[in-house]
Amino acid sequence: MIILYGIVASFIFWLMFIMVANLKNNSYKNATGVKRYALLAYGIVFIIVDVVFNFVYGALIFKEFGSFDRPTLTQRLKHILENEPDNSYKYKLASFVCRKMIEPWDWNHCGLAKIN
Repeated sequence: MIILYGIVASFIFWLMFIMVANLKNNSYKNATGVKRYALLAYGIVFIIVDVVFNFVYGALIFKEFGSFDRPTLTQRLKHILENEPDNSYKYKLASFVCRKMIEPWDWNHCGLAKIN
């Protein structure tokens, strides 16, 4: 059952990220007043969810505890891409997540441009 929860949580977190990336690139810049504060509040909620997701499911998926030096999932992914060997499962998983799930919505979010 925990695997199912992890899959559902990952999917919801990914959808939240897509919304934040689209808001960051489009809506937030032009928003004013109440709409701007609502978008800012959503961004804050997303950051909290990101940190919790990283420390809970990130620890399970990557088989290492989270670090307070790298509290968000993106920071964990960047660290893995910079420090793990190319043939490790962590590198392959981080590369897949960045290439297929993150960077199509927010180019160079994981810093793949400087890695490749």
